[in-house]
Amino acid sequence: MTDLICTVVSCSYNENKLCKRENITVGGREANKPSETVCESFYPRGTNTMTSLDAKGPKKETNIACNAVTCVYNENKVCTAEQIQIAGVKAVTSGETECGTFQCK
Repeated sequence: MTDLICTVVSCSYNENKLCKRENITVGGREANKPSETVCESFYPRGTNTMTSLDAKGPKKETNIACNAVTCVYNENKVCTAEQIQIAGVKAVTSGETECGTFQCK
């Protein structure tokens, strides 16, 4: 599992910079820089369709699926970084988030 720090305070899963999901998915299949990645698991705060199965208690360690296959930390679509940061302080959509830890191969 990877330590996850999330600054996307507009996400329903964010609680004190920790994620309440069991896992997240980072997107950006052909990314060359962090701004070309996204947190595909972003869910806007204040919407009503999130189920109780989607969220658990906030935790530092999270399983991270990664579709950013050009990242040095991607091993068979799983993130192998010890720690990642998901950024997007003012995000209202997943497209306004990014994996700040992304490094192109």
